[in-house]
Amino acid sequence: MALTPTRRNVWTTAALLVVFVALVLLYPDLVGAEGDADPGADAGIPRAFAGNRAAYGFALFSMFAGSSIALRKLIDLVCQLREADWRREPDVGLYRMALAAFLVCIIIGTAPDVILLLLYGEVSPGTLTLAMTLDRICDGLFLVPFLAGIALVLRAEQLQYLPVDDLLRALDQTREPAHRRALFLVIPRRDGIAAHVRIIVSVLVIALGLALFK
Repeated sequence: MALTPTRRNVWTTAALLVVFVALVLLYPDLVGAEGDADPGADAGIPRAFAGNRAAYGFALFSMFAGSSIALRKLIDLVCQLREADWRREPDVGLYRMALAAFLVCIIIGTAPDVILLLLYGEVSPGTLTLAMTLDRICDGLFLVPFLAGIALVLRAEQLQYLPVDDLLRALDQTREPAHRRALFLVIPRRDGIAAHVRIIVSVLVIALGLALFK
């Protein structure tokens, strides 16, 4: 199927952005890093970035934005699960819980790293050690919500293979409108995108400020 001009432009922009980010992360000299200076001389950012503040800013922005959006969607899913008994529509409810588990994976995988990047060079070694300990604990716990999400998906797939009559009986023959039975509530696309764009722009401003002035 041929791509429309709009989609072609979106994919081209995304590809160029990926290439640019890769160049920034792999080649510090391309963004004006000090080639003659000691990579570890910049006390404001971790030594792993080799003095490349652009790489630090990209990493902070990526993980901060990802964890923030994941937290927002997790709160939305929890609210949806509390509004109605998932047993009335077990397949939809299980998929919601599986998605919530995967969002927890994103949060515990990125949030501790964000905390480390924010605190580095700003707090005492003892506080930084506590943040690193939290990071290690979350890394160890990552598999728990991931396996829980996989188990929930497998259970939901089992329900899909039931005969139609049995499935309707399991769902208690709900007569709720279609948009109430969807995985996500139907909202205008513009409103849904705007909510995420606000998060991304806010995080971008924070990441740029820290990368330039930390």
